[in-house]
Amino acid sequence: MAVTDLDSLDIWRRAMVANVRRDAPDLSARQMAVLLTVYMTEQPHTVRGLAEILNVSKPAITRAIDRLGEFGLARRKADPRDRRSVIVQRTVKGSVYLAEFAEIINDVTLQRERDLAAAEARRAKARAKKPAAESKTAMPKTAAARATKAEKRRSRRVIDSPAARCGKSASLLSNPPSGRRYWEAARRAGSGGYFPPPAARRYRDR
Repeated sequence: MAVTDLDSLDIWRRAMVANVRRDAPDLSARQMAVLLTVYMTEQPHTVRGLAEILNVSKPAITRAIDRLGEFGLARRKADPRDRRSVIVQRTVKGSVYLAEFAEIINDVTLQRERDLAAAEARRAKARAKKPAAESKTAMPKTAAARATKAEKRRSRRVIDSPAARCGKSASLLSNPPSGRRYWEAARRAGSGGYFPPPAARRYRDR
């Protein structure tokens, strides 16, 4: 997975917070830069050389080295070949400090990867639940549609039942129409349970 700018900043933030929590020496950005340069690049290191590498003045490097010396993270020593030059040397305490800081960076990097994996798993779980929730929401509409269709079928069965046709025939018997209207009404009522009364049969030949 590609590391974005925000990922890098978050890793650095976590590392700095963890470093502050462990009650380590409080170093400025310049002091940390001097310390890392002394321990991670080839020796020997002089004040003049560090000033050129970091693009700062020699007095600023001198103040940073003095601060590192107070914490025991680095020490100054006169160059035996040139008494006017000062060599910056490493210390055991400085090596331990940077080793612990490297472990902090590794830990926070792994923790961030675990956090990102857990967040992705939660998003995938939410995406998996979303279609199920949508299908549950659509189920009542489907059930309602099925109920409506069943009701329509029952209504048609009631309308087309023999009892309904007999009811239509009884209505014709009580109020028999005359002439062509009679046969049209009889055809609409159907044949179930209806027989033309004798009084109405004479209209058939008209």
